[in-house]
This record gives sequence, structure tokens and C-alpha cells, in this order.
Amino acid sequence: MPRTKAIANKEELKIEYVPLEQVKRWPRNPKNHDLDTLEKSIIRFGFVQPVIVDGKSKKLVAGHGRLEALLRLKERGDEPPERIRVDEKNGAWMIPVLSGVKFASEADAEAYLIADNRIAELGGWDTNLLTDMLKEMTSDKSKLIGIGYNREDVDVLLAKLNNDVKDAGVNFNAEYQFRIEIDCENEQQQRAFLNRFELEGLKCRALIL
Repeated sequence: MPRTKAIANKEELKIEYVPLEQVKRWPRNPKNHDLDTLEKSIIRFGFVQPVIVDGKSKKLVAGHGRLEALLRLKERGDEPPERIRVDEKNGAWMIPVLSGVKFASEADAEAYLIADNRIAELGGWDTNLLTDMLKEMTSDKSKLIGIGYNREDVDVLLAKLNNDVKDAGVNFNAEYQFRIEIDCENEQQQRAFLNRFELEGLKCRALIL
């Protein structure tokens, strides 16, 4: 079978390190960002995804949230995350920027800005698999840091799966138990809580740890 020659594009993708403050944002960006979670994610995993700049306008088309999170970390005086370089001369944070992308027009660049966020939303989740993976992480709270889910989110997903199974008429044997531990100052306070919860129809038992 004859080999097919790869046709080289005029512009090749490459990663360049650019001073953080010099990256120009796109003037309009309708996407909101959870900057607190983005910060935790970058601190935990490092800066693993370069931002993308349109080669014509020289403005950012993907990565506004990550850019803002980095600026907050730097302004707060945090250490630079992994894969962020520091200019030895002036201390500037140098961030990886994917270059070589030139859109036909600013309208196309702006359309990509929307598509980059929207297409990820449309994909959705395999709820069963997601719940199983998150449940494995709840054994250690640190495993949930920076992924956008907390223990309460996992409980909601588990409860939803439980309800979905019941609604489908399946005999469901619950694999999960949901518990709340309350630290009491003494046995009298423990009994007061038990009485209160039992009056509300909740199943309770006292433990001394």
C-alpha cells in the first residue's frame, strides 16, 4: 500500500512561554468561572493546559478562567504552580500559550471561544461511572480537591441513582449508608440530640468513640 505524504499546514502549532500580564483577553466572554475551584485545581495538578491565542488578533480565545486564576495566585504571593516558568530577571510568571492558530476572522475566533466551552457542556456525563469514581475518592477528602465536586455532590448523585432505580421498579438493595456524626460535650447532650431526632422520625443510635 503506497504511503500518503502528510501535507504540512502553513502554520504549525507550538507552545511559547509568554509573560502572564501580557496575555490579552478577548473583549467579550460570556463564560463564568469558579475561580476558587480553578485555583485549587491548578495548585494540585499544576498548569497542564496551555491557553490559546488567536494568531491574527493576538487575543485569548480559550483559557480566560485559568488566566484569572493564575493572576489571583500571583497577586496573593503564592508559589508559581508546576509548568509555570519564572523570569529570573524580573520575576514575571511565564505561562504556556498555544500559538499557530489563526482564525479567518474575529467573528470565527469569537465563535470558537463559545464552541470551546459549549461543546464540553453538551457531552454530559455517564452518571453511573462518574458516581463510582467519585465514591472511590470520598475515602480521602484530599482526592476531591480541585475537581469541582465535593462530598455533598457525591451524596446527591448517589441519592439520585437510588431514586432512579426505585422509579424504574427495580428491587434496590442500597449499597450506601449516609451518616452524620455529631460531637457531643457529654452524655446528656447526646441523649438530647437522640430524643430530638427520634421525635422527627429519624433512625438514630448512640455511639461512644
